[in-house]
Amino acid sequence: MIMTGGNQNEFESPFRTFEAVAKMFGKSAKTVGRWVRTIPGFPQPVRVGCSRLFLSDEVEDFVQRLKEKRDRKKNRP
Repeated sequence: MIMTGGNQNEFESPFRTFEAVAKMFGKSAKTVGRWVRTIPGFPQPVRVGCSRLFLSDEVEDFVQRLKEKRDRKKNRP
């Protein structure tokens, strides 16, 4: 786990909820659920106990790929 700040009791979770992912994109959790089913390459949630959560690294990688795709389009002649 990754520690944040100077407090050893504070850890950054390796997971994100549907709501947290939705907030990143400015959308609803329902929309994120639809993206899971319809957008190829969109991160798939994993089951943790009774919850369905996203792996933070996978969400961040997806966002990075979107940025790279956008930048490639900008640099086309």
